[in-house]
Amino acid sequence: MEWRLDRSRKALMDAYVDFVDFDWVGQYLKRLED
Repeated sequence: MEWRLDRSRKALMDAYVDFVDFDWVGQYLKRLED
């Protein structure tokens, strides 16, 4: 059980990092356009 919880937590963190990276890229491109 603990192992499954750890795996799902890692998957959540990976998804969170992907989202943050995407958001950062969007902000960066917006600044380039100005």
